[in-house]
Amino acid sequence: MSNSIIILKKIKRFSYKNVLYQVKQAAKQANLYCIYINSYFDDKGFKDCDGTLSEVNEKQFTQNYKNKIYTKQCSFNIHKPTKFD
Repeated sequence: MSNSIIILKKIKRFSYKNVLYQVKQAAKQANLYCIYINSYFDDKGFKDCDGTLSEVNEKQFTQNYKNKIYTKQCSFNIHKPTKFD
């Protein structure tokens, strides 16, 4: 089963320049671990970012997977808005 949330509003104090730091801080505040993150930049700067948050750290997540223990996780995507004219 999969759920999706799409946020289409500006997030206060969000900066594409500091996106990696801000994702890690948000995970920390939610008592989650950022076990995977991948960011994409082009010649104009930030393009998008995706990753996975988990209730356990990366090492424990890998062990749980090998031992077939279910671990709560969620994936996220952050896309720079596209202007529609």
